[in-house]
Amino acid sequence: MIKLNRQVDALENVLERIDAKLDELQVKIDDIKENAEEYDRELTAAEERRIESLQEKMDNLTEEADDIEGALDYLREYTD
Repeated sequence: MIKLNRQVDALENVLERIDAKLDELQVKIDDIKENAEEYDRELTAAEERRIESLQEKMDNLTEEADDIEGALDYLREYTD
C-alpha cells in the first residue's frame, strides 16, 4: 500500500471548507428571503439576481466537492 494518508486528509479538509462556504452562502440566501418576508413583500429584481448569483456559486462549489469526493474515493483504495 502507498501512504497517501496526508493527501487524503488534505482533501478532506478542503471538503470541510467547501461545506462551510456552502453553509455561508445558504445563510445569505435565507437572509435575503427573510428580509423580504419581514417586510411582507416580494423579492426585488436585485434580490433575485443576488440569490441567482449565490446559487450559481453554490452549484459550482458543489461540483468541485463532487470532483474532490471522487478523487478521495479513488485515493482511499490505496491508503494504509
